[in-house]
Amino acid sequence: MITPDSVRSIGLTILCAISLVAIPTLCRGQDFYIYERAPYASAALIYAQSDMIRAQAAASVDYQIARSIAAEAYSKELDNALKTVEIYFQRRAERDAHVLKNHLDEADKRKEKALRRIVDHPELTGEGMSNGRSLNTLKEALRSTVLSFQYLQGDDPEIENLIAQFDLPLEMKSKIRLRFTNVRGETGVFAADTGRLNSFDWWPYLLRDDKFQSSREEIQALLIDIQQNASTRTEIDNRSIEALEKASLNLAGQFLKTYDRTAMAKAGIDKFRLYRASEMHLQSMMLAIQRLKNVGEADGALNMGTYNPNVDGKNLATLLAYMVRHGVEFAPPKPGDEDAYHQLFEMSKNLYVAASSEEDSL
Repeated sequence: MITPDSVRSIGLTILCAISLVAIPTLCRGQDFYIYERAPYASAALIYAQSDMIRAQAAASVDYQIARSIAAEAYSKELDNALKTVEIYFQRRAERDAHVLKNHLDEADKRKEKALRRIVDHPELTGEGMSNGRSLNTLKEALRSTVLSFQYLQGDDPEIENLIAQFDLPLEMKSKIRLRFTNVRGETGVFAADTGRLNSFDWWPYLLRDDKFQSSREEIQALLIDIQQNASTRTEIDNRSIEALEKASLNLAGQFLKTYDRTAMAKAGIDKFRLYRASEMHLQSMMLAIQRLKNVGEADGALNMGTYNPNVDGKNLATLLAYMVRHGVEFAPPKPGDEDAYHQLFEMSKNLYVAASSEEDSL
């Protein structure tokens, strides 16, 4: 039987069904529900909460997509920055390589130009290589270079390495003869290995003849006395100097009586060269004796006090620097020592080429 309560329950059920069908209806063109049509506030709240949950889920998905896009953009930004740095260093390396290539090319051109100047220079060929004239020409060409080495040595490793390639062995230095001229016009020749004036240490071919032996022995004996004074740095006895001068004049007189200058010239160039070498040696002896008179001390007269073989003669650069500062030149070598001058010339040539610049000129 149908009771009033059952009718009321059926009515509520139909009403709820109708509300469930009618309320979720979306407005045309809208993404939200019209909660005002809900018959109950609790139903509208439920639908609102469900919409919020769905919106939060969609927002989370959107945030994740946005973060992914931002990360991708940041990654591309880093890639662009790295590529910018790589391009910068690549261009810098290419520029440095280009600059270095130009520098090396210019250095090669300078070396070729310097070598060509050496090859084409008239004083750097032939006899000049054996008598010291070519060395004196190169010395003047290297004047500014070797003097600058004196200031840069110790501070620039490249200069140190360059100079170290031109060390002078003792055997070569013993064959190098250097000539100086002081303010009074006096000249003298000293050895590069000792700094000792060697006007009396060697006799030319003609003066080695037996007819001059007694005069040579007398000069050597007198010189020994003066050298003993040099070891004690005492003043030279005037009588010793006068005796040495007299013995040297006697030898010069004997030589001039034995050999006639005109006759030797007519005998040929070789004979005249032998005569001229002996004549110049006698003149050098007289100048050395004059130096003994002026100096008054044997050590100052027989040795070059300003020259230190271990410092000034350590290598070619220091030797040339000393010669430039003190106005010293290369003297002709002793007979048989020409090979040492040839080796020294090659070393000087290599130094000139290695240190050449646009300003260097012969």
